[in-house]
Amino acid sequence: MGSLMDKARSDPWALAQDCRIHRCELSELGRILRYLLLNETPRGLELLKALKSNLDPLDFFEVLSGALDYDLVDWIKERVSPEIMVRGLLEERMNEVYGYMVLAELMPFIGLGDEAEALSRGLLEKACELSNKVDPGGPAELIRLLANGPLTTLGLNRVVRVLAGFKLSECHPCCLEVMIEVLESIALSYPPRSIFENKELM
Repeated sequence: MGSLMDKARSDPWALAQDCRIHRCELSELGRILRYLLLNETPRGLELLKALKSNLDPLDFFEVLSGALDYDLVDWIKERVSPEIMVRGLLEERMNEVYGYMVLAELMPFIGLGDEAEALSRGLLEKACELSNKVDPGGPAELIRLLANGPLTTLGLNRVVRVLAGFKLSECHPCCLEVMIEVLESIALSYPPRSIFENKELM
């Protein structure tokens, strides 16, 4: 594991590109991803982003399946939260926020659909609340990331429930503009018939 681990720590993007072109041991890469997420979280999140961006989807999910165990699932439940993402935004650690968003996007595929729905709802609420207290550009970016990530894998019925509890009156106008992008993203991510059948979205 040493050589791959060293590369994962020093330059995860180069490692991911190398694995895409020349292949590498995906099960070992999964174990490395698990270790880094649990023990060196910023590095683990960066590796996760690099792998998702570069690997073939089937290869990426093979890596993910090699990383998953009860400890990692419990860690995801605890760490992927609106509070941690908002803290990352306020402390200008956006690379970590992007990584957590990738994990949130993957949650429905690992049996955490309910948790992903609650996360999405909570993140929308906190972003809107925060948009009236700080520069609204940051909270608007959180909503944009949510729209283009987790909401695309959540499933339309869950998305409808998330948006049904959304209080427009609590948002800064900057965030309301981003909500148009949210609706556009939903329209592109789900079958048209399903969207028209959900009157709450119309």
